[in-house]
Amino acid sequence: MLIALVCAVMISFVATIGMAADEQVLQGTVQQSEAGLVIVIEDVEYIVAGQDLSEMVGKQVVVTGTVTESDEGKTINVLEAQPIE
Repeated sequence: MLIALVCAVMISFVATIGMAADEQVLQGTVQQSEAGLVIVIEDVEYIVAGQDLSEMVGKQVVVTGTVTESDEGKTINVLEAQPIE
C-alpha cells in the first residue's frame, strides 16, 4: 500500500514537471491580423488564445504560455502577459 502511494506521488510530480516544461516565454509585439490578435516575433505570428490582449495592440510584451501548431499556424495559450516598459 505504501509503495502504491509513493508511486502515485512520483507520477503526479513527474507529470507536473512535464506540464511546466511545455510552458514557453516569448517576447514580441501584439498586433491585429486577419486571424485575430497575434504576437509577432521575427516575422512569425503566434495567434493569441487564453487572454484578451486587445489593450496591448502595438506594444512589446513578454508572455508565458503553451504553444501549439496546427494548419492555421502557431497558437500561444497565454497564461501571463506583461507589457515591456
